[in-house]
Amino acid sequence: MKGKRCRILYVDDEEPLLELGKTFLEDVGGFEVQTASSAKVAIELLENNKFDAVISDYQMPVMDGLQFLKSLRSHDQDLPFIIFTGKGREEVAVEAFMSGADFYLQKGGQPSAQFAELINMVKQAFKRHKSERMLIESERTLRSIVDGTDQGMIVLDFDGNVLFHNKSANELTGVKDGDSLNDLELFGPEGFKVRLSDNRGPLPHIGLDVDSQGLGIQRLHMKRDDGEWIHLEGFQNIIDFNDTKAVLILFRDITSWVRAERFSTVFEARYQSAVQIQQEMLARMATDMRITYANPAFYNTLNTKKEDILGEYVFDLISEEEGLRSRKYVEAISPQNPNCNFRHYLIMADGTRLFLEWDFHGIFDDNGELIEYQAVGRVVD
Repeated sequence: MKGKRCRILYVDDEEPLLELGKTFLEDVGGFEVQTASSAKVAIELLENNKFDAVISDYQMPVMDGLQFLKSLRSHDQDLPFIIFTGKGREEVAVEAFMSGADFYLQKGGQPSAQFAELINMVKQAFKRHKSERMLIESERTLRSIVDGTDQGMIVLDFDGNVLFHNKSANELTGVKDGDSLNDLELFGPEGFKVRLSDNRGPLPHIGLDVDSQGLGIQRLHMKRDDGEWIHLEGFQNIIDFNDTKAVLILFRDITSWVRAERFSTVFEARYQSAVQIQQEMLARMATDMRITYANPAFYNTLNTKKEDILGEYVFDLISEEEGLRSRKYVEAISPQNPNCNFRHYLIMADGTRLFLEWDFHGIFDDNGELIEYQAVGRVVD
């Protein structure tokens, strides 16, 4: 309770006790105390002022302490509330706790001892509610972080039931917010299985391969809620979740990458076959137009070596003026117009000009994203 003083609303219809309690609470407890002689007055004060805790008598005219507590709890579950009363019936105490009271203290005995106990109850109630608020805020912050990541997150029990999932899991799987992920097929026709570290056997519905430490990283083939099959790269681990063992899966969509990889593999095989008999200059460039491959005809024509070409910006091989002009053709390539043709000259080491003609082709994935360029060149008169 360091820092600003804790503000207490003290409610009792007995004026002498009200003043005595205010004095003890302020002088001994160090609180700032506002008094009210009825629940009606207290409710009006609560509407227009902020308090850190409420102490209320039970037996008061018009509205007793329990009615006052229930009225407060109907719109404020967080404000600490202590019943301080001369009534000692057990059923009153039980109802007080069931209605949301933090403590119940019966009046009687030495005032100093009574109010010392009351002060301690206020401090405990304030501390407990503060801890609960901090926990709620911490959970909200954690949820915000979890929902803010672009990776899907799913927690499953060992029967394959979804215990938790974040917003990105919904987006990646195609499941609408509020709908269940439990009926979603999380593995494809390949029939992925899981080996759990505690030897519980295969885990249905998910494609995991967990080692003896409970860890695993692999690709998954998942059917979205809209029926589309997509490729995921998943990391999974055995974790403790709500006091029980569960499987945590973190995953991201790599469908475009897998399709590009497959295309590239097929293309590479065909390309290498063609290169063996190709007398024209062949080259491949990354999306930044840096050379990733060139055939022997390319090196021989330009009178250079392989190690001097790979990784070089293709238009650095010619004059700046010719490079700027030629680059405009390549930059105009799109999924709708994937090809271009242009000519330029190259000044060789001996000072002669070599005129070249190029056919450039842009390679795109299923989503229209550029993967790389390939070019075929020839010497022209």
